[in-house]
Amino acid sequence: MKVDRFKFRCWDVDKGVMLEVLELVKIGSVSWIRGVWFKSKTRQGDYRLPIVDGESILMQSTGLCDREGKEIFEGDIVHYRYDYHGADLWVVTWCEYQWGMCRGNRRTGYLNVSDDPHEDDFSETKIWGNKFENPELVEAE
Repeated sequence: MKVDRFKFRCWDVDKGVMLEVLELVKIGSVSWIRGVWFKSKTRQGDYRLPIVDGESILMQSTGLCDREGKEIFEGDIVHYRYDYHGADLWVVTWCEYQWGMCRGNRRTGYLNVSDDPHEDDFSETKIWGNKFENPELVEAE
């Protein structure tokens, strides 16, 4: 299942909450996010947050969904079968103009981004969490 690739979410570093981004707005020299945040799938309220390095992390959708229909975003940790060697946990990343995946936290720039994850490969992929709310999944690798 495909979804809108130009959809975003945002991690508020100070409050430790993930936001669903409804709108990106530029007022003067400051860019703002207008969004909503959820707790246990219950909408908690509207949210406004300036986009500031180190305080807010904006993540883009890949335009794909996992096997349960959940949208896959940058920063998600997915259980993915790559190259027929069994399934492992991978972190979804953006590299300039396209998305890819890194395995765990073993990164050397983008040298180990998977070279060609295909849309068809995601029929059995499952999101286990994301690197902000579930850092232990990345550290386990």
